[in-house]
Amino acid sequence: MTANHYSNGPVTDVTSDAIRCYQNTPGGGGSTSTYKAKAGGTIQTTEDHHEGSDP
Repeated sequence: MTANHYSNGPVTDVTSDAIRCYQNTPGGGGSTSTYKAKAGGTIQTTEDHHEGSDP
């Protein structure tokens, strides 16, 4: 479980593993992938947040 799981606090070190998707249980969590970008380029992201599991 990530250190800021309950507070949803910011990740201030982009080299930290905490920049990845939250992992509620070891080996669980969201899927990840990488994207190549050119230096100085622009990357657009979309985030999704929810307060728990669907019923």
